[in-house]
Amino acid sequence: MYTVPAGKEAAMLKTFRRMFSSKTPLEFEIKEARTTPPPTGEASPRTEVMALETLEQVSVVATNQAAAQSRIEGRLEELAPLARQAVQRLDAIGSGERDIAGLLETLKSELSDRERALGHSIETLTASGERQTQTLDMLRDQLLASQETTESLVGRLHDFQTCLELISEQQKTTNERSRELLDSMHAQNTRLAGQQKRLTTATIVTCVLAGATLITAVVLVLNAG
Repeated sequence: MYTVPAGKEAAMLKTFRRMFSSKTPLEFEIKEARTTPPPTGEASPRTEVMALETLEQVSVVATNQAAAQSRIEGRLEELAPLARQAVQRLDAIGSGERDIAGLLETLKSELSDRERALGHSIETLTASGERQTQTLDMLRDQLLASQETTESLVGRLHDFQTCLELISEQQKTTNERSRELLDSMHAQNTRLAGQQKRLTTATIVTCVLAGATLITAVVLVLNAG
């Protein structure tokens, strides 16, 4: 607790108190200053002047600090809604972080499920690829065998074509020989027919002659008798 003179000094001290928070004010006790007779006649006024100057400087400092505190309090009052908004936003951010954490867990679970499904799909595709490879190998073997069979069939068809050509040539030769034989037989038949005709004519003539001879002989026998 401080003891200061009343009057102008009290007003300066009141101003000085404004620089502190109103919740925890400084306590000052203002009393009349006791006048102590100076040891000499000139020392007392000089000391009082110095005390007044000091108090004025303190008052100026206190006034500046009080104004600064007022500005700070005003700024704090302005910042209070912003602080509440910041707290609300922090709460919202915390809730959002929890939601994000939940989403991350869900995403992690879905990714794990998808990874397992993908692994199963890969295994299925691998097995299917192996089966397809085996099927393709079998088809290749069958194609090779079919190609060999086709080549063999082509060779046999070529041989058959060659045989057909030989048969065709032989057939041509046979036809020519048959034609020649037919021509020869026709000529021979023609000759035989001519010979048979001549033989028949000769036979008839012979028979006629024989008959005439026989008749003549009979007539002669009858005449002789």
